[in-house]
Amino acid sequence: MQSGNTSAYEDTIPLLQKPMNSKPMAIVPASTAITSLGRNSTLARAPPLESSLTSSRFAAGSKSRLERVRPSLLLTNVDKEAQWTGRLSVFCTCNTYSMPEIFQRFNEMPDWKCRRISRDVIHVRRSIREPDLSEPATDAIWWVGVEDHTAGCADIFFFSYGVAITFGLSEGAEWQLLDTIKPFENGRMEDEVEHETYDYAYYDADSGTDSRQVFSTAKLMRIEHDLFLLARGLDGEDLIHLKLAIAHGIAQSGKLSSFENAVETIFKRVEHFPVELARTGMLNISDRRLLQLSGELCVYGLYINLQTDILEVPEWFWDNTVLEPVYESTSKYMDIRSRVSVLNKRLDVISDMFSLFREERHISYGHKLEEIVIWLIVVEVVLDLLELAALLFEKV
Repeated sequence: MQSGNTSAYEDTIPLLQKPMNSKPMAIVPASTAITSLGRNSTLARAPPLESSLTSSRFAAGSKSRLERVRPSLLLTNVDKEAQWTGRLSVFCTCNTYSMPEIFQRFNEMPDWKCRRISRDVIHVRRSIREPDLSEPATDAIWWVGVEDHTAGCADIFFFSYGVAITFGLSEGAEWQLLDTIKPFENGRMEDEVEHETYDYAYYDADSGTDSRQVFSTAKLMRIEHDLFLLARGLDGEDLIHLKLAIAHGIAQSGKLSSFENAVETIFKRVEHFPVELARTGMLNISDRRLLQLSGELCVYGLYINLQTDILEVPEWFWDNTVLEPVYESTSKYMDIRSRVSVLNKRLDVISDMFSLFREERHISYGHKLEEIVIWLIVVEVVLDLLELAALLFEKV
């Protein structure tokens, strides 16, 4: 678990910190979303005996990383360099998106500009506009849409594996966006989406007047305790590419968080079985249920290791190698590799647990067969004795 680490292209001074919450958020109507999206702090507590086999938090990864304390945005050099902070949100809503349908839908919306960056990524941009002053003040603030006055627009990236990243959208506009893409989701999460919110701002990098020098000096951005600082002065296309490089790392982290939650759910389903086995020496589970849980575990294991790009650098960086360090820095900050390692170990632990359960079932069946054989022998002996007694009785 990290605490107060700074991942950046240049050294930064430590900042005072406060807790940050990043729990999976249930999709609710926009009218009630304000109260459900608060950042109330939560602290990890020691689990009871029944749940000691799996804590509510992962040893590494966003579940523990996002519990670490955060800095105040009004302290140290952040206050001087970044007077404004915007929302950088990640939503993992489903297994995959229907990318052609999303592209067509946003092309039909006049306030949005849509383009395909690659076969797996769609970029959508919404220019800033003033709220309707005829609406109540709270509604105007809530639904204003674009909050990034520096860039003058909000950027959204849709990834084919079911993740959406937003830069500079208001909270209300984010929930509107989720409602818009609902029809294009495949394998939608039943009760909740994986949701995390960070902050981003702009700072003056020492890069000269040519924006291309920012690329060459590797001062495009730095990260300070979940605050992403982007170099100021980039032109439109360079800024989009910078945001996309960051979004790739954050999107993979969001997808990985959904896997972590899924595996944790499996843990919660089976965590009482080892306790029951230890206390009673018996396992109360049917063969069918055991096979179902084993199959579900195999599906998650295959999907995590074979069907996603969590462990790989996205193909987009083959043609944009200059931005790969930005992605690597973001990926490292999100602890993706260590989280995947921990996740695979957890899958192995569950697999070993199921192997123990199957072995126990086989032993139990073996004991039952032995009992049946013994009783058959007893019955045969009794029948033989009865037959012998009948013969003796006839002779008498």
